[in-house]
Amino acid sequence: MGFEEFFLQMKDLAEALAPLLPIIIGLVEFYKLCGLPSDRTAIIASVITGTVLALAIQAAILYPVVGTWFLVGLVGMLTGMTATGLYSVGSRWAGKIGGVI
Repeated sequence: MGFEEFFLQMKDLAEALAPLLPIIIGLVEFYKLCGLPSDRTAIIASVITGTVLALAIQAAILYPVVGTWFLVGLVGMLTGMTATGLYSVGSRWAGKIGGVI
């Protein structure tokens, strides 16, 4: 594999991973809420999470069956994080409105 082919593959992988950045951020915040002890471990957790997602994307490319389950997992994570965020925002708004009335 030459340099040009290597960098084209890296470009493709970066384009696939870019939309996953919010998921990585959300997962690291989840890890913190679950008791991740420090910012240093949060950095390590984000690197590990990104690596696992990159490996999963590569597996999904190589094995289409894995791609289907990877997509199911991503949709599940996004749905759960969205629901949690909506609940949190709704709770804050309800508290503010309840204090005014």
